[in-house]
Amino acid sequence: MTFDAIPTASAHDAVEVLSAAEKTALDEFARKLRTFAAGDVLAELEYHDAELARWGAWLADETIDAETTDLAAYCVQDHRRRSEACGRELARRNHTDRLPSGGARSRITRELIDDIKTRVDLAEMMQARGVELKTRGNKAQGRCPFHDDKTPSLTLDTARGLWHCFGCHAGGDAIQFVMQFDKVEFITALRTLADRAGVELPDAPTRTKQRAMDAEPTESASTDAGDLYLIQNGALCRRKTTPDGSVIVPLCNFSAEIVAEVARDDGAEITRLLTIQGKHQDGYVLPEARVDASQFASLKWVTPHFGTRAIINAGASAQDHLRAAIQTLSHRVQAQHVYTHLGWREIDGQRVYLTASGALGRDDVMVELEKELQVYALPTQLHDHTAAMRAALRFLDIAPLRVTLPLFAAMYLAPLAEIVPIKFMLWLYGVTGAMKSTLTALAMSHYGAFEDSDFKQWNDTSNSLEKYLFLAKDAPFVIDDFAPHADPTSARKVENTVQVIVRDAGNRTGRARMKSDLSLRAVYRPRGLAIAAGEQLPEGQSLVARLFVVEMTRGDVDKDKLSAAQGERAFYAHALAGFLQWLAPQWADLEPRIAETWRELRTRSQREGQHLRLPESIASLFVAFDLALRYAEEIDAISAADAQTLLNAGWAALRETGDKQHRHIETERPTRRYLEVLAELVAQGTARIAELADTAPRLADKDFLGWRDDDFLYLLPGESYRRVSEFVRQQGRYFGIKETALRKALAEEGVLHKENAENSTSRIRVQDKQVRVLKLDRRVIEKLYGLSP
Repeated sequence: MTFDAIPTASAHDAVEVLSAAEKTALDEFARKLRTFAAGDVLAELEYHDAELARWGAWLADETIDAETTDLAAYCVQDHRRRSEACGRELARRNHTDRLPSGGARSRITRELIDDIKTRVDLAEMMQARGVELKTRGNKAQGRCPFHDDKTPSLTLDTARGLWHCFGCHAGGDAIQFVMQFDKVEFITALRTLADRAGVELPDAPTRTKQRAMDAEPTESASTDAGDLYLIQNGALCRRKTTPDGSVIVPLCNFSAEIVAEVARDDGAEITRLLTIQGKHQDGYVLPEARVDASQFASLKWVTPHFGTRAIINAGASAQDHLRAAIQTLSHRVQAQHVYTHLGWREIDGQRVYLTASGALGRDDVMVELEKELQVYALPTQLHDHTAAMRAALRFLDIAPLRVTLPLFAAMYLAPLAEIVPIKFMLWLYGVTGAMKSTLTALAMSHYGAFEDSDFKQWNDTSNSLEKYLFLAKDAPFVIDDFAPHADPTSARKVENTVQVIVRDAGNRTGRARMKSDLSLRAVYRPRGLAIAAGEQLPEGQSLVARLFVVEMTRGDVDKDKLSAAQGERAFYAHALAGFLQWLAPQWADLEPRIAETWRELRTRSQREGQHLRLPESIASLFVAFDLALRYAEEIDAISAADAQTLLNAGWAALRETGDKQHRHIETERPTRRYLEVLAELVAQGTARIAELADTAPRLADKDFLGWRDDDFLYLLPGESYRRVSEFVRQQGRYFGIKETALRKALAEEGVLHKENAENSTSRIRVQDKQVRVLKLDRRVIEKLYGLSP
């Protein structure tokens, strides 16, 4: 019987140039064909030829869009190559004259294949395998699962049931998606789709020993993968072909199967975990294993998860066969998509907010958070949202508004992180007993049953804190207990951590890192709002400028009102959940309006005298406060008049706090600290500045720093900087500016007189010698800093 190629329509005239990888893949496909039944090979041949004909008809249509034309370049060549390979295999079998009885007839018709594809919703199937899609009309876009897709490059034509990735150039129909995603061949992929569509495929023809002889005489060619592996006597085994026939070879002393493939999505990358269940051949149920998909093939997970009772048999190929056996015999793999972060996600076109209790507004979304983040749990069933919001607003009465309003606004600002700039860290500081942590924990009750013991500490590693700030998307995250350390090593470690986290939070950046193979790891940028509490502020003007500082003193908190608020703190989470559900459906409309309001408030704050980053921070906090009050007004939790009164008082409180912080920033100016420390050294008698007319001091004296006259200070450059740095360090603090940067800052402020543009020092004659000094204007120092050096 001769198998002639089925004529196909002329679909594409492009010249094929195969890469080495494509040639290898095609050779592997041709080899695998020899293990399939002839009927299955013929079914695949007819499928490819039918697709070529269909593509020819589409490309003949002048109205075809550019995306479909691009897709054709990939699909036509792929179908043609596979069709030719199938034709060659069938011709080879025909020439051997040893085709199995009935094997030449395909049990799977074109009509059956088309019926299965019509019944399968390709977009729904992709989403079930973890591909997030955004649909617009008959088109959908998402990130391609077949390469590291940073921006959505996969396009889906839902009308034609076709997909294409413009990044890796993969594409095709539903069958080809399953073949590539599940790494299976045509018949297995078709069977998967048939099961999904509820269509029963005809039974395969009976395998015979003649079928095995028809293939090449290799072990893997003795049968297809479904027949090669089996479970016998409770253990995974394989069939091995020998000159005397087929024998069963045990691979291990247990059985195992993959029951779930979990895609863990943190919003930046997706990692896959396989859930594997096993049983020892003596009937003992092995512990369930959850294995990173990238580690599965090595089988190094067997002993750590299953224990020493699970033994892989010796042999060069035993591990390879065992891996293949587990995959082949895993018929009930459940695909799961799990979100591992807090905050907003758009799922099936719906904006939802994720916490440990699930997604607000949906009960079919799985969320698995790190243990430390599981306290973030918003109620999915709301109680009286009006009463809840009234209770939350009473938080503002516990202490002066300059204290409570920034904390309250922060709870409602964090979920707006995608549209409102949060380029600051909220920092509460004050002496022990000011109840900073207690008040912060109460505010955090908007997100769950928080206690101050749930907060992370500054002595944690900066790497771990960066990861938590990344996972706490659209949520506030508290780092507590910034206090002086007596141990210089511990103090230095904490200072370094503060430097990293405050800059990350203020710049919305993260640190790039490399893997051992020199590829880049994911960068963990803060995606919510960082809050800190401590007994002091970090040092350095650039750090303090990235904070919004709330100063607390003993007596600020009304303890009676605090106790009353703690009694109704459970309402806070219902208030926030109601706010989020109110926010979600109007997000697209609110986004441009909020952005415009923010810009107007920033300009207003600048006009009213706020400086540096403070106008942006004040605008962000006030936008959130305004939006929270607007929600409260809509649900009758507050009257319009009372809401306006609170807004006016809130703006004044934020301005007051901003003015106080501006003074903090000024005191942290490195030039001011440099001059203040010099003055203190002189006052203590540990350093000397002589009158310029005095010829007695010697440059070699260790306590000598320079001269002065009525107009200027003449300081020895290196020695004065060294003494200031040393003094600050002995106090357990850090003078965080280099000497050259300090001179530049002094010159920019008009304090330092430079001899010329290239040289920051000046020359003076002392004791018949030319000496280079820093020439500082005493009148400018007094005007800028109020110091009289």
